Amino acid sequence: MKQFLRGDENNEKSSQPVAIDFSDWGYRRAAQQNFVLRHFSCHIPAGQHVLIMGASGIGKSTIMEAIAGLIGSQPGTSDEDGGTTEGSVSVGGFPASSRQARALSALMLQDPMSQAVLQRVGDNVAFGLENEGVPRCQIWPRVTHALRQVGLGDLELNRQTAHLSGGQMQRVALAGALCMDPGVLLLDEPTANLDPSGARSVVQAITDVVHARPTTLVLVDHRAEKWLDVINRVIILGAHTTADGQKTTAIVADGSPDEVFTSHLDFDALGIWVPTRYAAGRRQHHEIALFRSQSRADHPHHDESAHPISVKITDAAVGRNGKPILTHVSCAFRAGEVSVLEGENGVGKSTLALTLAGLLPVISGHVATSPSVSSPLTSSDPTQWPSAQLARRVSYVFQSPEHQFVTSTVLAEAMVGLKVAGKSPDQAREQALALLDDFGLRAQADRSPYALSGGQKRRLTVVCALAAAPKVVILDEPTFGQDRTTWWQMTRLIRRIARQGTAVIVITHDHELVEALADHTITLGYTRDADLVARPQTERRERVRPASLSPIIARLNPASRLLGVLLLSVPIVLSLDIVSASVFFVLVAIALCAFRLAPPTIFRHSWPVWVAAPWSFLAVLLYGKPGGAVYWSWGWMHVTQRSAVLSVATVLRLLASTVPAVLFLIGIDSTDLADALTQIVHLPDRFVYGGLAGTRLITVLSDDWQALTQARRSRGIGGQNKLTRFVPQAFALLVLSIRRSTQLATAMQARGFGGSTPRSHARVSVWRVQDGWFIVGCVCVPVVALLVSALTGSFAFLGGR
Repeated sequence: MKQFLRGDENNEKSSQPVAIDFSDWGYRRAAQQNFVLRHFSCHIPAGQHVLIMGASGIGKSTIMEAIAGLIGSQPGTSDEDGGTTEGSVSVGGFPASSRQARALSALMLQDPMSQAVLQRVGDNVAFGLENEGVPRCQIWPRVTHALRQVGLGDLELNRQTAHLSGGQMQRVALAGALCMDPGVLLLDEPTANLDPSGARSVVQAITDVVHARPTTLVLVDHRAEKWLDVINRVIILGAHTTADGQKTTAIVADGSPDEVFTSHLDFDALGIWVPTRYAAGRRQHHEIALFRSQSRADHPHHDESAHPISVKITDAAVGRNGKPILTHVSCAFRAGEVSVLEGENGVGKSTLALTLAGLLPVISGHVATSPSVSSPLTSSDPTQWPSAQLARRVSYVFQSPEHQFVTSTVLAEAMVGLKVAGKSPDQAREQALALLDDFGLRAQADRSPYALSGGQKRRLTVVCALAAAPKVVILDEPTFGQDRTTWWQMTRLIRRIARQGTAVIVITHDHELVEALADHTITLGYTRDADLVARPQTERRERVRPASLSPIIARLNPASRLLGVLLLSVPIVLSLDIVSASVFFVLVAIALCAFRLAPPTIFRHSWPVWVAAPWSFLAVLLYGKPGGAVYWSWGWMHVTQRSAVLSVATVLRLLASTVPAVLFLIGIDSTDLADALTQIVHLPDRFVYGGLAGTRLITVLSDDWQALTQARRSRGIGGQNKLTRFVPQAFALLVLSIRRSTQLATAMQARGFGGSTPRSHARVSVWRVQDGWFIVGCVCVPVVALLVSALTGSFAFLGGR
């Protein structure tokens, strides 16, 4: 594919827009009887800006995955998930799954957290540019520009992605896609979970990009309103039954926004929101205001005695890991009312909600429920309640649906809360099916919850939360990913459960949902006009971790530190004698003092080694190779002159090799180490950065484990003993890790990883003179110890004579 150069000054590479073609294409997922799409044909010319709309689960994301080459693009092929493909998909004339086609597109998936490849924000955005071989001098200006475009210009580049909110991570993922300057930009619900300000920033960023340079844009969204100044074509998908009776998806409308939205389609039946400028005269235009006025008339909210307080938080500091985000929080939530928590991404809405739900302890202050909620329990603090009791009283719907799934089928998921509430299996099944009917999920009852679309997963989590009929329901972004039909189902159900006397707390950025439902709104923000004022992001900046406990070691290259540890520790194992061990120990102690490491610092950061040392001494003393005088003997245990010498030598060698290894390696940033291994040691990029991405998942999985623990407690199944709880939770974590790994590999490939272009590096890894002297010193210490041992005649090869 031809490339052209933009800007002679920067020699910046830019891809030409390319065409996309679906030719009689079809795709069937594994374990599904019917094709998601079949006989699907569509041509998207180069440079066109297309919005794809349709009901939740209709196949929009499947089309995006096909264009990105993540599922089969050739007839008869099967993908990694066992799906079957018919027909073909091409991008720029290449099969969509080919390396050439993938190099032409940039994709942002629905789950932005699964697209974070590296640990730091700046490195994540720069990752695609490095894979494209963009010169280093251009990378950081493009990274900072992309972050400014998406409204994150004040976010420090070294901030850990694990500490970002979902909305912030969504914008980081978009910045990574935008700065690659792709020929095809694929965006799957790019403003989902964003606050209004963030959404406007993202839309403006995309508008600027597609207007400033020729780009083919394909995006999926349930709301066309904000994209009308960007798009020039709308494709609406709807259900279709083929001649042989199979249910699949087909294009029911295709044209310009004017042509589509002024047509006589039944948009209500298709689950499509009609933009305001086209809604005049339609039922949708006044539907939300009419719903709100009717709700007020049927269920007035001015009488506080009719709506007693269900849960309140008083003068509390709220945060995680002992670090407050919100302080002096005092507010109450009443039975029969829908209270809305709104505010910018990262302001602490979910943290406050988790605290109210008894899933996070307050840092100070207290949370209390009314007797009508807590009775007959003696404590009013939900953090003190057993899991099953909590689920019957307070239910929480998490932002990430997959954290809440605990069974293998949709029906079984819906039955969990009913069983916790004491229903018999038959009653639980009957009521669960009724709930699934309410949310349009009855047809999915036998499917795995993980196989549902994003919107369907969200609906299922709400079903699960309502099943136990709790007195307080907390919903984190309940309408995310919902088409208009299911949005109204969700809205009416929330109002219905509030009318039944339940206190409902909703976290949302959905303006229409707030307009339709909110009886009480609490705004969280960084300015004094907010109801609850959060610590500003600037005050929550992450402290840059020192590269080492020693300022001298901190100046060394990570590769030299790693190599030095190996050269220091490996040779000394050649001899197991008291002389080499003693000399080695003394030389290492002198070196640690030279590196300005004080004994308290050494012990504080290597205490497990010191704790393990006496046990090693005892094991070798009792079971080591006997020889010389026998001091004590009993059964298999013998304390001899030789075992005593070996035990002392073992402990000295253990301390002298392990302690400096810990101290030399502590503080090394994994990304800096990867840069050093590729630039200095010249290890393969694919091997090093693939491993680095895997290590980032360890941090993510740690957060997943915490979220899984909270979700199971919220659902009433967190009260088993530790072993009973560990096994299913570990399996759920395994499922999540496999899915995250697959999505991560997909995101890396979508950003050019593993391509034929030589990879550039945003950060320079330099080998200095002090690194060479450090390596020499690490070699000399064990060599000197072994030479002294040999000269004194005590050298014992591997402990023998």
